[in-house]
Amino acid sequence: VRPALAALGGQSEPPHRVDRGILLEPVTKSGGRRAFLRAVTLRDARGLVRRDESGRLLVRLAGGIAGQGSHVLSALATAEALAIVPEEGDRRPAGTEVEIWWLDR
Repeated sequence: VRPALAALGGQSEPPHRVDRGILLEPVTKSGGRRAFLRAVTLRDARGLVRRDESGRLLVRLAGGIAGQGSHVLSALATAEALAIVPEEGDRRPAGTEVEIWWLDR
């Protein structure tokens, strides 16, 4: 709904900020479905996001061992972004590059 409301309000900027990231842990998902995984970025001692030598964010999944299930509200509460995992396959190893959509805070 947010993009439609923004367009109706005359805003032309995209509905979310997009970045590139590297998964720091392996992930599994249903094959044939795009996954929007709640994620947090690694930060340095000053609180700035850490990036690799190619400028990609270093991200891990929010929620820890509780997981990514829709019932895990703590993962949603701590997430800074969504890591977008494409439809192909059901597993992605650590080190996989993904698209990152920043969440508004």
